[in-house]
This record gives sequence, C-alpha cells and structure tokens, in this order.
Amino acid sequence: MRTFVRHMAVAALVAANTLAPGMAFAESTGVGAAAPKPNDDFCSSFVDAAAEVRAANQKKQLDTIRADIEQKLAELTEKTQTLQTLIAERDAARAKVSESLLKIYSTVESEAAAQQMAKLDPNTAAELLIRLAPKKSGEILSIMEPAKAARLVALMSLRGQDKGDVKS
Repeated sequence: MRTFVRHMAVAALVAANTLAPGMAFAESTGVGAAAPKPNDDFCSSFVDAAAEVRAANQKKQLDTIRADIEQKLAELTEKTQTLQTLIAERDAARAKVSESLLKIYSTVESEAAAQQMAKLDPNTAAELLIRLAPKKSGEILSIMEPAKAARLVALMSLRGQDKGDVKS
C-alpha cells in the first residue's frame, strides 16, 4: 500500500508540474522544474559574429575588385599616353611631309603635278591643292580629268579653304 501511495504522489506531482510548470512546489523541490529558456544574447552573439565574417568577406572581395580596377586603370592610362605619343608623332610627320610635298608641288610643272596628284590618295591631293597657291591649284585642276578634278574640288570644299596656307 505504501508503494501505491508513493506512486500516486509522484504521479500527482508530475501531473501538477505538467499542467502548471510554474508552480511554487515544483520550483521549491526542483522536481519537474521548467527547462531553462535559451539565452537571447547567446543566439545574437552568433548572428553578430556571422555578420562580421560576412562583412569581412565582402570587404576582401571589394578590395580585390578595387585592386583590379586600379591595375586596369593604370594600364589604360599607360596605353592612352602611348597612343597620344604616337598620334603626336604621326601628326608631326604629316605636317613635315605636307610641307615637303607642298614645296615640291609648288615648283613642279602643272602637267606633271596633275598626273602625280591623280595617282595620290584623294585626301592628300585635296590637302595639297588647298595649301597651294590658288593659281597653281587652278592650273593643276584644269589639266586633270574632269571627274577626278570634280571629286578633289568636292573634298576641298568639305575641308574648307581656311584650313591651310592659301596663298594668292
């Protein structure tokens, strides 16, 4: 009978604890006490650590990207400088050749100049005709084939008479 009473008492305590876990009896005896709630700070510390790791990884990625961009920018700057140097050299050579050709064509007979200019690149021929004295240009154009002369005059008008050293 004692055993039966003990079993009933334990069952009553368990039932009471299950139905009302916050009861003073359960708290005082420690039997059937409620499980401790997880600590919110504990979880948030993991969230904070994960955010810090994520931020550190993103910073590393951004630093890598920034370094790549700076390297490519330096390469582009170097290539730009190289191209500007080449363009300046080309323009200087063109100016020198143009001056040399201008002197040559200004002293050559008009018939020979017309034959030679007919074989030149039309843009070069138009540039030379613009820079020659108008009398000399007129003589050369009058000797050329009419179709070729018309094309050169059209190019000359597109370039404009004020571009070169037009002499009277």
